Amino acid sequence: MLTRFTYLCKRNLILQWRHKANLFLPALFLLLAGFFILYLGNNPPLLLNMQIGLILMMLAMLLPLGGLYQHDIDTGFLQIMRQSGTPLLIYVYAKIIAFIIAQQLALLPALLIYAMMAGVPLNMLGLYLLTAAIMLCGISFIGAMLSAPLQTAPSGLLALLLLPLLMPLAIFAASAIDHHFFGLNYQPHLLLLTGFSLLKAVLCPFITQKFLQIATARW
Repeated sequence: MLTRFTYLCKRNLILQWRHKANLFLPALFLLLAGFFILYLGNNPPLLLNMQIGLILMMLAMLLPLGGLYQHDIDTGFLQIMRQSGTPLLIYVYAKIIAFIIAQQLALLPALLIYAMMAGVPLNMLGLYLLTAAIMLCGISFIGAMLSAPLQTAPSGLLALLLLPLLMPLAIFAASAIDHHFFGLNYQPHLLLLTGFSLLKAVLCPFITQKFLQIATARW
């Protein structure tokens, strides 16, 4: 199983790398949108700028989710996976992990640049990036789950459907940053954010597996 999982991760990373131009579009969106908000806005306070950065990162993450599995469905790779006896759960985890590595990790350096432009103090950068990284993982699993039954849906519609599911992550992340900013205990909010993301990392792949089984049964 480990060998198959490693092979699937490598394969998905290679597929992602073939579309190099798309790898940095989310990070570019975050930087450009952040630049316009910071320098063409009305100089909002620092705390609001930090929260805006997390919202922009969340929106940027939704851009590449459309058609996440479509290539494998069109080429019949998912059917081959089922016939070979490889559990779809392994395929789903490999797909999401490769997606996070190839598409989403570039958002963290972009968010760091945004935070430096916004004037985030050094003592808050660590927590800011940590909450962003935890959000990144949670959103990736939720987005990959909803992307499975909506392969042909436009990215804008997918993002619109995803936003209500992502609000708990955004609320927990913003609460942790708010409490740290005002010198209060932020750890309960950070633990809630981590727990919610871990819950999604466990549950969402099982639901995604069922969606993909339905999708491949049509072919």
